[in-house]
Amino acid sequence: MTVHNGLGASRGPLRVFLERFVRWQLTHCPAAYSFSYAVGVRWKLGRQIALRVLYGVARSGLRSLIDAEQPDVVISTYPGITAPLGVMRQRGQLQIPVCALVTDLASLHFWAHPGADLHLVSYPESLREIAEITNGAPARAARPPLGLTHWAKRERCAARRALGLDPELPLVLVSGGGWGVGDLRGAIEGALDVELLQVIVVCGDNELATRRLSDHYASHSRVRVLGYTHAMADLLGAANVLVHSTGGMTCLEAAAQGCPVIAYGFTHGHVRHNTQAMVRHGLIGHAKNPDQLTRELRQTLDRTQTLAPYADDRACASTAILDLIGHTPASSAIRATERKPRCSSHSCSELGSRHRSSMP
Repeated sequence: MTVHNGLGASRGPLRVFLERFVRWQLTHCPAAYSFSYAVGVRWKLGRQIALRVLYGVARSGLRSLIDAEQPDVVISTYPGITAPLGVMRQRGQLQIPVCALVTDLASLHFWAHPGADLHLVSYPESLREIAEITNGAPARAARPPLGLTHWAKRERCAARRALGLDPELPLVLVSGGGWGVGDLRGAIEGALDVELLQVIVVCGDNELATRRLSDHYASHSRVRVLGYTHAMADLLGAANVLVHSTGGMTCLEAAAQGCPVIAYGFTHGHVRHNTQAMVRHGLIGHAKNPDQLTRELRQTLDRTQTLAPYADDRACASTAILDLIGHTPASSAIRATERKPRCSSHSCSELGSRHRSSMP
């Protein structure tokens, strides 16, 4: 399997707009992001125009990339790539199957497209919306596409001890996603109002937020501030609660560790709709201000049951993808697609974007 950023060159129009400009909106002017999202995604005419522009800009680069790789299947992990691939498939410009991985729960325009051959969803609750968007295109629930380290369950006290924390005190993990957005300081303050609690905040690659919070809480023994980290599985295994702003892949990673989630600190654009759906389905809690967050944290910490969100019979994505290309998977073939850079008998290209959890 080969992995590429389907948005193209770092200075290309798609990378500039869908990464740099959207990131600037999310971190500096979230109201502008909400407006862009309402016009370009929620409004039907605006969505049609946005899709035409996206297809026009992305088609040539995607075509060249696919021709160079010659894969058996294209797997898209990012809505800004799934939609133009779906149009290409509908128009007969792409002869190989397209599989869309859908890791958000709601507001799934561009995540889903009628031209995609298969939609693999991380939340079964998404299937109804996808059917409405795609007029019944194939879709099925699959285990979330997490790294193997996230499926290894940690024992909380031992995990806290390994991280140099007090193993007996509860831990609240605060995350702003890959871009470190949202009211991270408010989340920390809301958590600190709960007695005898440890707090770790992950700021992603938001260096300004990391520096400011590190300076502010430098003398506070109950708070640890981190930047971008590859240890999220260990942190979630150690945490009693995750307080998360953007509701993306981190929520799926938390569920794999049985860690409850409270949404707090960001209510703009697609995040608002996704959060509302997750709360409606009883998957997460929600707090609108630090005082509410304190109450939610106390209630969550008082509960003793652990979460078991993923059914044992949920198909893994690799099995469904091999089925899509007409291959009868044996266990060795499945492992090959998960662990090796390229399958010996079948190849696939994965197209996505580095910051999937914070993108629209």
